Amino acid sequence: MTCMMNLNRIWEHIKKRMARLLPERGGGADNTSLIYQPLPHSEIRVVFLAPGKWDDRIHCTLETISLDDDPTYETLSYVWGDASIKKSIFLQNYNFQVTASLESALRHLRREREERTIWIDALCINQTDDVEKTEQVKLMQYIYARTSHLVVWVGEASEDSDLGMQTIRQTGEELKEGDYTDVDLANVSLIQNLPHAIKDFDPKPWVAINRLFRRTWFERIWVKFAPSGTCK
Repeated sequence: MTCMMNLNRIWEHIKKRMARLLPERGGGADNTSLIYQPLPHSEIRVVFLAPGKWDDRIHCTLETISLDDDPTYETLSYVWGDASIKKSIFLQNYNFQVTASLESALRHLRREREERTIWIDALCINQTDDVEKTEQVKLMQYIYARTSHLVVWVGEASEDSDLGMQTIRQTGEELKEGDYTDVDLANVSLIQNLPHAIKDFDPKPWVAINRLFRRTWFERIWVKFAPSGTCK
């Protein structure tokens, strides 16, 4: 049994490498049945995000792995966005439709010369297979617990989002140096009500943070109730 499982993983690895040498396969039909094969019990898929320049099409391949093998991968947390707005990527060299939010995340996360290994729910789970979805949801706590990094995509940059992120990093460093507990950075709207008499007080960075925390990602239920220390 162990030998057969190892052979299956070797075959999956060979198919992934061969996929890059094969011509791109298009077609407007749903290619889901051609892309996904049944998953062995307690195994998952990961995405290999191929390197490329900004304007290149997104190319991804899938590989089946076992969490028992202590694999190295990142996980992506993002908002799916409007399901009616789709963009096309190549998955296993087939045209595959994803939400505009995910396509944007992949484009920003893609490296120019280096492959990236990421677990992404919309790609790694066959969304047309209810049985598989149920089984994979049961494994998600282990998927996130064993990730090397949790990448959070809250959306594309806005007019002051860079200022907001910079202020968050700076504030985080300052908090590390002090003895602060139970600091609620999400409640930044209170800071805007500080007396304007405070010398040299600039509200712009805190307004920028407030706009960031109003993005849809922060409204997800699991984000609000997730225990601290679960993200890397």
